[in-house]
Amino acid sequence: MALVVAHYKREYYINFYASRLSVTTTYLSRIIRRQTGKTAAYFLGGMLYAEACRLLTRTDYTAQQIAEELNLSDQSAFGKFFKSKAGVSPHIFRLKGVNR
Repeated sequence: MALVVAHYKREYYINFYASRLSVTTTYLSRIIRRQTGKTAAYFLGGMLYAEACRLLTRTDYTAQQIAEELNLSDQSAFGKFFKSKAGVSPHIFRLKGVNR
């Protein structure tokens, strides 16, 4: 978990974590699912989504600045990622003041 916390903003794929831990991706996926009840991709995406929510509600960062903070290619990629998780755009999320 410490490895994920240290790298989730830069490394989105399980193969990075598996190689750092010297285990196979299949084995690590099984462990993550057993511990969290979620797939590795869902778990890592959830970490990124939680950070995006925090940045939207507790900072005045623009979508582009948040995309850069989360190491996403651009604000469009951030918007698509966020909307897939939240069901609303980052702008609407911020306007509604969710979690403030």
